[in-house]
Amino acid sequence: MQLLLFSYLFAQEPAESSLERAPTVLERVEPMYPSVIEEEGIQGDVLLEIELDDQGRVLAANVLESLHPDIDQAAIDAVLQFRFTPYLDANGIVQPAKLQYRISFSVKKSIQESVQGTVRSGDGIPLAEVILLFSQGEEFRTVESGPQGKFSLSDIPSGEWNLLVQKDGFDTLQKNVSVTEDQITILDLVLAPLQVEESNTSADFEIIIEERAVNSELTERFISSEEIFFLPGSNGDVVKAVQNLPGIARAPLGVGQLIIRGTAPEDSTYYIDGGNIPDVFHFGGLTTVVSNEIIEEVAFLPGNYSVRYGRQLGGLVDIRTRPSLPEETKGVISVDIYQSAFY
Repeated sequence: MQLLLFSYLFAQEPAESSLERAPTVLERVEPMYPSVIEEEGIQGDVLLEIELDDQGRVLAANVLESLHPDIDQAAIDAVLQFRFTPYLDANGIVQPAKLQYRISFSVKKSIQESVQGTVRSGDGIPLAEVILLFSQGEEFRTVESGPQGKFSLSDIPSGEWNLLVQKDGFDTLQKNVSVTEDQITILDLVLAPLQVEESNTSADFEIIIEERAVNSELTERFISSEEIFFLPGSNGDVVKAVQNLPGIARAPLGVGQLIIRGTAPEDSTYYIDGGNIPDVFHFGGLTTVVSNEIIEEVAFLPGNYSVRYGRQLGGLVDIRTRPSLPEETKGVISVDIYQSAFY
């Protein structure tokens, strides 16, 4: 593609006096460049004689010096659309006028892209916002890749250039690029992901934490063995202590049966360390069959528990024993009106 340039020049101006003023261009229209200029490279001047009325409008234009018939006509068509300031004579009165006007046509090659290409990752994905720095001695050119990873650089002198390609998360790419005059250098640049070096150092010690997995339910309340002894109305009994929790009604005569959310006592169930037991009470439901000394905590699930606990309508009491033996040997003897116990 070629870029066409033109200029305007008055060839003759009226003589100046105290009030005389020559016409000047107010409105200018660019010529429609004929294709012959691009095809044949013709350039030069067209000299026109322009006739103006007393308002500065162009009435006619004639060719005095021709360049090419097509170019001459393009110059006339453009000048007929010009508008000038009116000509003032020596007395300052507007008058019709004739003047000569020169239009110069020249041909100049447009700037071509010197380097173009694409930046992508190793798996073929185009990379946008990649900085490309071309350097040659003290001369630099910088360009950034677009959304599709494409880039182009114009007006870069021919010769050997050092290219530096940088983007966060990728290794820096450096290579030499040869740029040749009147040719487009096409580059296909591939960036490798940044490799994170693994540390070879090791710690002098390690910490191992062991903890029993807890199966959390939607609603689950816990009572520790220490709390059981101080809860009112439980007499230190592990299951009766659950009667102090919300949603549970006390059974008559102080027995340990649980009435959970209005269900019958037989609608609830009991577990010891995840294993179901048919009856957690001695005869009459006055005391529990499990000694408080071996219990770590009691979990109470009023409802909405997992199917692994069965299909009971009421709640669930899960008694969890201590995971290890005590560090020192001790015994407990208990005697009351309901039972005698030794542990």
